[in-house]
Amino acid sequence: MRGMTNIVIGDTSDAEALRILDSLMPIEEWRGIAVKGMTPEKMAMLHSILTGETFDEAFDEYDHVYAASEDGPWVTRIPDAPLEKLAGLEEDVLAQIGAEWAASEECESEGWPVEEVQALLEELAELARAAVAQGRAMFLWMDQ
Repeated sequence: MRGMTNIVIGDTSDAEALRILDSLMPIEEWRGIAVKGMTPEKMAMLHSILTGETFDEAFDEYDHVYAASEDGPWVTRIPDAPLEKLAGLEEDVLAQIGAEWAASEECESEGWPVEEVQALLEELAELARAAVAQGRAMFLWMDQ
């Protein structure tokens, strides 16, 4: 599906990342969610909000990308720090983080409504909790 992003949880190995890369639709094989328009930039902004790192520092952590070709798909592992922070957030804090993320240039420039960002953040938190509890990683698979 062109332009779709899947966010899935899987084993922490490079081999797992490559299996995800080879999948035509990772959410059919791994636990995860499909999100249209998610990018490493948006994830880095969320990472920055969660950890207090600057956007540039956070974005630098998303450079380990597996690529099938120059045209995609691509897979990157979401770093442990934001994953662990996200897994530990209470519902009231999730709402505050969601509002801040929705107001960021990365989300606002594409017209992502606050309600959609909040719902996505809740789904991401649920996935993060599962990943942390199982000692797994979270991956961003993009096909554009």
